[in-house]
Amino acid sequence: MAALILSEACSEITGKQTIFVTTLDSQKAFDVVSHVILMDRLYHYGLNLNLWNIIEELYSGVTSTVKWKGETSTSFEIHQGVRQGGVLSTHLYKAYINELLLDLQKRNLGSHIGNNYVGCPTCADEIKNIVDNYSKEHRFNIHPQKSNVIIKTGNKRKDPEDSDAFKMGNNDLNCTDRTTHLGLTRSTKDETRINVDDRISLARRTLYSLIKTGVHGSNGLNPKSSYRIYQAYVLPRLLYGLETLHVNSKEMSLLSSFHLDTLRKLQSLPKRTACASVYLLLGALPLIAEIHKRQLSLLFGVLNSDNETIRSLAMRQYMSGRSTSFFTKTAEILEMYNLPFFLDLFEKKYSKIEWKKTDKISNNLSLD
Repeated sequence: MAALILSEACSEITGKQTIFVTTLDSQKAFDVVSHVILMDRLYHYGLNLNLWNIIEELYSGVTSTVKWKGETSTSFEIHQGVRQGGVLSTHLYKAYINELLLDLQKRNLGSHIGNNYVGCPTCADEIKNIVDNYSKEHRFNIHPQKSNVIIKTGNKRKDPEDSDAFKMGNNDLNCTDRTTHLGLTRSTKDETRINVDDRISLARRTLYSLIKTGVHGSNGLNPKSSYRIYQAYVLPRLLYGLETLHVNSKEMSLLSSFHLDTLRKLQSLPKRTACASVYLLLGALPLIAEIHKRQLSLLFGVLNSDNETIRSLAMRQYMSGRSTSFFTKTAEILEMYNLPFFLDLFEKKYSKIEWKKTDKISNNLSLD
């Protein structure tokens, strides 16, 4: 959903508009969580006192030793960091960092879609200073080399202004033409094509690594077994994150070509074999249907979310009818498969919806 919100914000750029996208990398994020500050955060969030006592006990009196060349050091106490791989660790880290996000939202800094606040990618200097101060107060660092700024502009503006060096505290941030956010490449141009090429390359490498297990055509595993492995390991890497991007017909053709060629090879079929036969023999879906499944699954997650921002954004984008919006595309997919109408799905979850016209291009959703 975080990737989807950023895609929706970028899809709003028109004419001479400019959006600054800053991706910040928290240095050794899980390792620098202060136990004292974390416990204070959890207490003020109103966590049940019994649960708070359990978590406090888990992180009290924690010790460690260092083993080097067969020798073990004396034990020392650990006062920071959450356990790597722990079930609670991601939730504890989010509780630790959430105050920063709330602070930015209260200040109303950053990007809006219509009247919907969607994060902080555009108001560069002030936001970075707030983040820098917060990180110092809470004893973690923003990695200056892994944090980047990209400048996305509308078609009518080729040379963006404000492309001078960006700073966070005393450190310069790289102003570049591409950066990585949640495993997706964000760039100044050809963003979707770059991601499609990356996904195909990664899927091909994954497929080659499975050849030793028998995932190939002649003299390999049973084609249906190979297809199951392909579904479990290769297809998720091929399609990761693409449901949040606007994939055009040319890019879809590249993905479909890789998918279809792979299925032919798994069955040792010649290239002239009809596409319908390739799919039917394995019970496989065309690539576009696989993407549709993922888009509808994400839509289901949005409609079932308790996050009022994403719900309000969904309705605003659907009503705007913008062709590059995820919500316009998913409404078309619902119609294509004769599934319930977008508004019907929304109203089934939320029975009372009141619309108020706020400006010429956006509507604000309030829920009773």
